[in-house]
Amino acid sequence: MPRLLRALLIVSFTLLPVAVAYASPPSPASGSFVLVSGTPPDIREADGNLIVSQTLTLAMIGTFDGTFAVEVRFVIHPSGEVNDHGFATFTGTVDGQYGTLQLRTRGTPGPIDGFTIVSGSDGLANLRGHGTVIFTGPGSGTYSGQVHFDP
Repeated sequence: MPRLLRALLIVSFTLLPVAVAYASPPSPASGSFVLVSGTPPDIREADGNLIVSQTLTLAMIGTFDGTFAVEVRFVIHPSGEVNDHGFATFTGTVDGQYGTLQLRTRGTPGPIDGFTIVSGSDGLANLRGHGTVIFTGPGSGTYSGQVHFDP
């Protein structure tokens, strides 16, 4: 009898519906930003590279509605190549959900940088996405990309 009971349990568990979680489909994200404040740049030299670090606060309008505080570091190599890397915190709403996001930023020479959402909290805990930033003037620009909520 235990063998029959075990077989019935195995069969009944294999017939249970499986809950599958899907991420929401990607949706476009776009808007604009303007510089609100910034710290004076910290400039130093290391191994022939010029390193410029600064913290900037931006007001975001559009899909991302809130403030964006980014700690950015520009590395100017002896060859003239420039790279920038940053870590940013966004606080505000996306698609009606309020929370905080942690993002990575990156760029090379030119007016275009990129961003990737790496984590979030509160209503934005499951938001993921990436995009580009285009600087249209000193301290202002637009952004566009794709975002989605993971399950």
